[in-house]
Amino acid sequence: MKKSYFIKKISCFLICSAVSAGIVTSFPFQSDKVNLSAKTIPEIQEERKENEAKIAEYEKQMSELGENMSDEKAFQETLSQQISLIQENISLLNQELERLGSDIKRADENIAFLN
Repeated sequence: MKKSYFIKKISCFLICSAVSAGIVTSFPFQSDKVNLSAKTIPEIQEERKENEAKIAEYEKQMSELGENMSDEKAFQETLSQQISLIQENISLLNQELERLGSDIKRADENIAFLN
C-alpha cells in the first residue's frame, strides 16, 4: 500500500514538473532592455556591430578568467552578460528581418499598383 502511494506521489511530482517546465519554456524571454522604437536598418546594424564588439571583449575576458578558475564568479557574470548581448542581437536581427519583410511587401504592392 505504501509503495503504490509513494509511486503515485513521484508520478504526480514528475508530471507537475514537466507541465511547469513546459509552461515556463513556452513563453518568450522578456528583457527590460528591449527597445521597441522604430529604428532604421542601418541603426539596427550599427547596434549589432557594437554588441558584437562587446561580445568579443567578453570572450576575451572569459578566456582570461577561464585560465584562473578561482575567479569563477566573475567568469559566470561575464558569461551572463555575453548571453544577454547575444539575445539582444537576436532581437535586433528579428527587427531587421521584420523591417526588410515590410519593405519587400511595400515594394511588391507598389509594383502591383504600377502594373
